[in-house]
Amino acid sequence: MVGLIGLATMVALVWLLDFSMANESDAERRRIARSGTSSFADAVGQDQGGEGTRVAA
Repeated sequence: MVGLIGLATMVALVWLLDFSMANESDAERRRIARSGTSSFADAVGQDQGGEGTRVAA
């Protein structure tokens, strides 16, 4: 009985995690579509031009 309750709890937690991540992904997709930039470009403060990434040798 305890095993069944534990299994049901784990299934419910995995479902909640999946549901939360799906909503977060949809929100991120809408934000990107609205702003026209990626979250990585926002994080590093660069625009997404065709210049590429420069690496110091």
